[in-house]
Amino acid sequence: MKKYLAVILAAVMLLGGALAEGLTEYSDANYSFQYPADWIRDATQDGTVILKSPEGNAYVRADLLLMDLITLTGDETTDARFIQVLMKSFAGEGTDGTENNLVLDGSWELVTAGGLHGFRAPGTWKPTGEPAVLTVFTGGGSMASFLMVGETAAALEETLTSSLKLTDRTTESVDGMKTWESDKLRLCYPDTFKMLDIGQAGVIVFAEITESLSMINVMTSELPDTEYTDDYGLETMREVLKQAGEGLLGDAEIKTIGGRNVVAAEGSAGDTPGAVYVLGRGKTVVVLNFAGTNAVSAAETVIASMEFK
Repeated sequence: MKKYLAVILAAVMLLGGALAEGLTEYSDANYSFQYPADWIRDATQDGTVILKSPEGNAYVRADLLLMDLITLTGDETTDARFIQVLMKSFAGEGTDGTENNLVLDGSWELVTAGGLHGFRAPGTWKPTGEPAVLTVFTGGGSMASFLMVGETAAALEETLTSSLKLTDRTTESVDGMKTWESDKLRLCYPDTFKMLDIGQAGVIVFAEITESLSMINVMTSELPDTEYTDDYGLETMREVLKQAGEGLLGDAEIKTIGGRNVVAAEGSAGDTPGAVYVLGRGKTVVVLNFAGTNAVSAAETVIASMEFK
């Protein structure tokens, strides 16, 4: 009997990671989850996954944001202020000033998915008046969300959330610095700063949330028809200074940091020190904006650590 029991348990363990009947899986380098195989999957230009029911009367919007700026802990008191910020970002005004279609009723509850902590917030999809549910989870340096519109979509909540897996992108601190990298660039930043990948135009933000906020903004772009030169860096800096306005930064100059030429402009806005640097290699151009005392003091260390791929 024990022998047969052992065989059955082994089979159960092997099948435990398999897809349940009627389900399929979405998976990329950052996260994965399961959903009904008969639902239609699409994606937007920014990588958002859209699932539509076979009848077309319900849909799910799945998003992944690389960031550790907000980390939910499962403690209601600790998480409450972060949840309020996230709810407002999902259901507040759009970036173009238009009203969001998602209307949350203001209530929320803590939820878990495996080892991930998150929250669930009910509401309404304004264009159709249908019920909507928002779930958000953080872990491993990422934030995943599911917006479910319509009763059929809301019924998938357990399937989606229980199968959610986030790739662990946390890095260890070495000598007070952490490492961040993309497909074009690798750099180190102070471990007191948190990371937010905006996901647009290659923009990454590192922020130190203290009484005196410090921020490091990194924008990476590709040149279509030429390769980077110091002259191109100077011209780019002139455009940056023009947009920043007069009196905030000094004149552009070429400095050597970490053994490479860097176009630099330094100054301040009131009591807040700031500095902007432009550098590049091949077709890759990087503009770094440092604002705040701790960010500016780390600027040369960050730049010296940069590696182009």
